[in-house]
Amino acid sequence: MKTYVSIRSTLFVTVTLCNMSEPSSSSASTLSKVVHWWQSHLPSAPSSSSQSATAAMIQPRPSPLGGNGLFLTTTSLALALATAQPIATIPNDLLITAAKIHHHAQQHDRPLARALDHLTPPDCQLAPSRLAILTFLLRFRALPDQSQPNPWRPYLLALPTLADLHVPTQYEDQELALLHGTAMPRLVAAKRAKLVDELESILSAFDQVPTSPTSESAPSVNVDMRQAVSLADLLWADAIFWSRVLETPAPTSSTSGPQSKSAAATFELAMIPILDFANHSFDNPTLRWDRDPATGDVHLSLTSSSPSTTLTASDELFLCYDPEKSNEQLLFTHGFVIPGNTRGYISVDAMPELNMLAAQAPELSHRIQWAVNHLQVRPMVQVSANPSCKSGPAQSAAAATITWLESLLDPTSLALVLLVAVDDAGAAHAIQVASESTATDQQDLVHKTLAVLKAKVGASQDAVERACEFLHVVFSRVAQEVDEIKVGTVVSAEQDMVVVDIEGVGEDGDKAVVQHEMARARLDAIVGYKEQVREVVLGVVKATMVGGQ
Repeated sequence: MKTYVSIRSTLFVTVTLCNMSEPSSSSASTLSKVVHWWQSHLPSAPSSSSQSATAAMIQPRPSPLGGNGLFLTTTSLALALATAQPIATIPNDLLITAAKIHHHAQQHDRPLARALDHLTPPDCQLAPSRLAILTFLLRFRALPDQSQPNPWRPYLLALPTLADLHVPTQYEDQELALLHGTAMPRLVAAKRAKLVDELESILSAFDQVPTSPTSESAPSVNVDMRQAVSLADLLWADAIFWSRVLETPAPTSSTSGPQSKSAAATFELAMIPILDFANHSFDNPTLRWDRDPATGDVHLSLTSSSPSTTLTASDELFLCYDPEKSNEQLLFTHGFVIPGNTRGYISVDAMPELNMLAAQAPELSHRIQWAVNHLQVRPMVQVSANPSCKSGPAQSAAAATITWLESLLDPTSLALVLLVAVDDAGAAHAIQVASESTATDQQDLVHKTLAVLKAKVGASQDAVERACEFLHVVFSRVAQEVDEIKVGTVVSAEQDMVVVDIEGVGEDGDKAVVQHEMARARLDAIVGYKEQVREVVLGVVKATMVGGQ
């Protein structure tokens, strides 16, 4: 039972196990249908027998990590290692791209085709890939049965359901409350606002589609998309997009066609069935993929670092999604974190401090707004997740401290901090130089602005101390807020669901309790992410102490 209480400041969380596991969205029958669908599209001619044999080398099935994974079959390992041949091929016909969606819609779903036409910019031949894929997924949600032809139906039916997805945009309010003190609630709010706009764009495109069939219409079923789909459906489609779409080289002989009228596309975004069952590993990726430039087929192979001594038949195969992906990115796009992953950055919300400083100094408000407009600065500080970056002495010489700040912060965050620290004349000079520069792109503009700011701040010990003081104030507040919540330990690893009792302060100032049922995977991700945020934040607080603060 859920009790909903308004909580102003969450303080404690205790965890109680509850036997409420749910079946996977992909049953054995559904997975079997996907495999049959895939194999039915493989070449069957004798000359292609080696390609056909690879279909038996891998198999999607439930993973011990949760959800599904890709596994070697009992007969595949020796053959794959002996011949160095691909262990599987995904025919180009099975990939989902913007061009194929357009082609399918023209042949079988005229309302979808018309909507995509309305979403296509004037100078392009196709709607933007992301928008096309989201629109296609929403159309499938509206017509999931056999009433509308869809060659990818077996694959689409095997995709995770909303309940299986654990990305923060899917979190309930109580679950986001557990991330109090981190930047994640603000990131989620911004993402949801963007999705609201995208949904309206898509639905407006369908609004312009005639409701009655015309002589030119392909056989299709019309439906009121505003009634058939909601924001929850787009939240699902967005999570599917970010967790499954890959950027791939566009085949030279494909039907994808150019994205614009001026130049042919060299890359395209694609959903790649079967491959997207593979789970992630930084340390032991055993699977790699490449796309044939002529045919567009995708070939899956064992990595050179997966010898027979480490792989056995029936082992799960892993991809490395991105060798530099931070836990914050993994949580935001995939819904999990990896213990010990110190790659990338952690975001910290600096809006309260920026608002306070702007109220005291209107000129600062103007320069921050300039940075937002021209440098794409956000009211956040992105700090390295690598603990070694927190050991820099904040009280060293100004130039050395600037070098340390460069190792600690991402470029746009460094620009934000230095704009706060530099005096008005120095800031005005940096903005003037940047505005008059001949930067080739936004990244070059950031680089040129930073060069001026580093010279100005690095020449003043007072300015350097102001930069460190700003960081110290921001991270001290965050350290306090992160510790306003404590999560009890989940002892059993056998259950999919847990119940959390959230104790905090209600709107009336009294203690309030919220009992909330949630997926164990979500709780594990929240706990892991907050532990890393706490460690990083406390490291910055210590390193930025100036004058014995």
